[in-house]
Amino acid sequence: MVVRDLVKRALVAIPEKKKAIRTPKDVVDIMMKYLRYEAKENFYILILDTKNQVINISKISEGSINTSIVHPANVFKEVLKYETSNSIVLAHNHPSGDPTPSIDDVNITEQIIKAGKLLNIEIIDHIIIGDGIYTSFKKEEIIKNNNIDMHMALQRYERS
Repeated sequence: MVVRDLVKRALVAIPEKKKAIRTPKDVVDIMMKYLRYEAKENFYILILDTKNQVINISKISEGSINTSIVHPANVFKEVLKYETSNSIVLAHNHPSGDPTPSIDDVNITEQIIKAGKLLNIEIIDHIIIGDGIYTSFKKEEIIKNNNIDMHMALQRYERS
């Protein structure tokens, strides 16, 4: 465990600021090292500027082996610390290794999108990291035009 923690700290210490986010894979390349081997669900946000460059990566919550409590107020409290923030990407892990979104994942994403609209902050994507695999809400078309497509979310959930 000590070696794992040292390796994790070394990987996390790699500076990710100013990396541009263009695709879900860009997010995964950054977040896989934070989340892949976690034994509990951890919820992060990547705060982006107007050029979609990472301003900061913030851990919002740490939960249990199958859930993480996230409140939109905590998300935007962190985002509003950065004057140049324009959009965010949500990211969390599923310790089970299966990145299939749960209904709770979809619901919290929808709540955060609604809160973001009030603050004029776009939610670009929500990435769920599994064991070397991931799900992108944008790629799966669960997030479209800064809205949740509940029909697509339910289709994705039923396929699992």
